[in-house]
Amino acid sequence: MVNPPTGYWNIYGAVFWAADIRDEHHSTPEGRRAGPFGGANIGKDAARVTQDALECGELRAAGVRAADGVLVTIPPSAWRVVFARPNDPRSVVGYSERWNHDLHGPPQATRIPFAEAREGRTFPLLRHGVTPILAQADLFRWAGAEPPAEPPERQDDWPVSVPAPAGMTPADAARFWLNGYATKAAEGSSVPKRDDKAMIQACKAATGCTVDDVRAAYTALPETLRNASPKERQIGKKRAAG
Repeated sequence: MVNPPTGYWNIYGAVFWAADIRDEHHSTPEGRRAGPFGGANIGKDAARVTQDALECGELRAAGVRAADGVLVTIPPSAWRVVFARPNDPRSVVGYSERWNHDLHGPPQATRIPFAEAREGRTFPLLRHGVTPILAQADLFRWAGAEPPAEPPERQDDWPVSVPAPAGMTPADAARFWLNGYATKAAEGSSVPKRDDKAMIQACKAATGCTVDDVRAAYTALPETLRNASPKERQIGKKRAAG
């Protein structure tokens, strides 16, 4: 198993930590109502909750590329692709009496990325084998805890979550968080969409706000950091037409 860079945990370590946090959440009424291990996730295995968060984009993972050690971003979709290894047992697809031997097809796609990563194995990403890792700061924010320092190494396309100042309401925290998220996206020449699921889930996890809070925060962003609404586009056309 590859030792992760400073400020990260491998998936095994992340699940081990998540199990402790789940037990803490379940020990209080507040924890049973909110957070990643409360509500509908009460009683769920910590690994299952962590896997769900990665697959839907609540948590974003990095990957250490086996060929050169470079950190790359793992998109949520990569966790949802079942794959096969070249040396996996092959399934029988036919039988020939003439040659008296089995005819085999290609390896069956039965490997689950999360299960492989938890066992310390790589999985393919853009024709590279990567070992997934999670930033400890991201995990703490996801669980609603005070995050440690950001890891010293972050990949260039990684949106860094900014913790809100203490004492803010969830709605205020959403505005603070979303401004940082959109500013980071703009630096990469992209503009987040109002109903982007990964953005909404990440903001809710980081601030404890609601979906409506996220949408209100999005509307309050400067025009350069968001997609204009239909009404704004119509006004812009009228202004351009004189």
